[in-house]
Amino acid sequence: MTIAYQGTVLDKPFVVDQIFSGPKRIQATAVALSASEIKLRGPVDLYNDDTRYVWLEFGLGGDKRRIRALGEIVDMGPNTHTVRFKHIFPDHRQLLLDFLERSTTN
Repeated sequence: MTIAYQGTVLDKPFVVDQIFSGPKRIQATAVALSASEIKLRGPVDLYNDDTRYVWLEFGLGGDKRRIRALGEIVDMGPNTHTVRFKHIFPDHRQLLLDFLERSTTN
């Protein structure tokens, strides 16, 4: 299933840590971002069919603070996947919204 992506395509992609149960982490590159989801490019062959939720951790721009969000994988392509945010802490959501606002006004 392919979902039309409504996010902002990023001028400067950034690294996102995908955190699974236990110590398993996979890095991917964010290529588009919205207030509700993120599109990642990276190794999708490492997922199994039961993988539905993943914790994401990433920084935005030059900000040293990290955003941590629980996401649901909603679309999987050959090289990309889209993760919808299910939970973001309120202060992290504000960082995300501020970043998106700056990105659209520049």
